[in-house]
Amino acid sequence: MVNKDQLKNVAERCSEYNFEENESLRSEVKSMGETIISCENCKHFNQDHKCSLDLIDPILSSIDEKLD
Repeated sequence: MVNKDQLKNVAERCSEYNFEENESLRSEVKSMGETIISCENCKHFNQDHKCSLDLIDPILSSIDEKLD
């Protein structure tokens, strides 16, 4: 399972990230009013906590390769 930090890292690198305001994610806003970029608030992130475009794993793999 992917953790919240990984979802943030993926969203920051994802060319398909598209912010979707969601009432249930209001707590994911920084104190200065800046929205945190995360897969969790992307329109492609579904109720099963997966990317409907199946981009999380490929982007995570790319991140891991760059760290090696």
